[in-house]
Amino acid sequence: MATEKVLDVTKLPPREKHPTVFQYFDALSLEDTLVIENDHDPKPLYYELLAERGDIFTWEYLEKGPEWYKVRMALKGEGDSTLNQEGDLKKAQLLKDKAVQFKCAD
Repeated sequence: MATEKVLDVTKLPPREKHPTVFQYFDALSLEDTLVIENDHDPKPLYYELLAERGDIFTWEYLEKGPEWYKVRMALKGEGDSTLNQEGDLKKAQLLKDKAVQFKCAD
């Protein structure tokens, strides 16, 4: 049965935000979706997921600021499209290679 989980990361301490999203993301099945609610653009999370998990997910903005951001993520199925472009994959790898910290500030 498909489910959509909603995670309001504004309620989490900064150091727990990305690890918590990764826990939720890693628990997704192909039928599930995860909606992240945040008070700023979670683009660094996008690059971190792309660097750590690869091009295996879709990323869809449901709301794009300026005060509230909502992003729906899901595992890719056959023929799914996403924001991921070759340039994004290269950026994510470069950031990972440079050991950029993606985490939110404490």
